[in-house]
Amino acid sequence: MFILLCLFLVSKVVHLVHVGSILGGDIDQFRVVNPEVIANYPPPADSTPDAADTGKENLKVDCYLVIGQYFFVMLVIAVALLLTRKTNYYIHFLPFMIAVVQLCELPFRPVFPIWYLLISAAWVFASYFFLTVLSFQTLYQAVPILLILLVGLPLRLYLLIDVEYIPYGYLAVFVVLTFAIAVMISIDVVSSAKLVFK
Repeated sequence: MFILLCLFLVSKVVHLVHVGSILGGDIDQFRVVNPEVIANYPPPADSTPDAADTGKENLKVDCYLVIGQYFFVMLVIAVALLLTRKTNYYIHFLPFMIAVVQLCELPFRPVFPIWYLLISAAWVFASYFFLTVLSFQTLYQAVPILLILLVGLPLRLYLLIDVEYIPYGYLAVFVVLTFAIAVMISIDVVSSAKLVFK
C-alpha cells in the first residue's frame, strides 16, 4: 500500500510539472496546438495588438487553481502515507482518503489537453482496483466509495471534455458492470483479509 501511495504522489508531481510547462511556455502556441483549450479559453475576437486576451488570463488563473488543487492532494497523500505506518485503528480512514485523492486526480478546470485527461482518467480507473479495493476493511466501506468513484469519473470527464454526443446507454452499462466487478473483487479482498486475521 505504501508503494502504491508513493506512485500516486509521483503522478501529482507529473501533473504539477505539466501545469508548470503550460505557464512557463508559450500559451498562444499551446492554444493553437490544442484546439479544445481554445474552446474554453478563446483568443480575443479583435486582432489588434491592444486587444485584451481574457482567455489567456483566465487560463493562467485556472492553472494556478489547479496547482493549488494538486498541492492539497499531495498533502492528503502525505497524511495517508503516515497513516500506513500507524496501527490498524487508523487504517479504517485510509479508503476514504484514497477516494478523495482519486476524485481530485482530474483537474477542476479544463487546463489540460484531451489526450492528457484521457491518460489520467485511465490511471484513475485502474487505481480503483489496485489501490482503493486493497484498502477496504469491510463491504460497508466498499459500496458507497465505489459508487461515488464510478459515477464521479465519467461525470468529471463529461464536465472537462466538450463533446456533442455521449452514448449514455453504454456509459450506464459500463458503470454498472464495473461496479459489479469491483464489488466482487472487494468481497474477495475483505474475506481474504478476515481469513488472514483468523
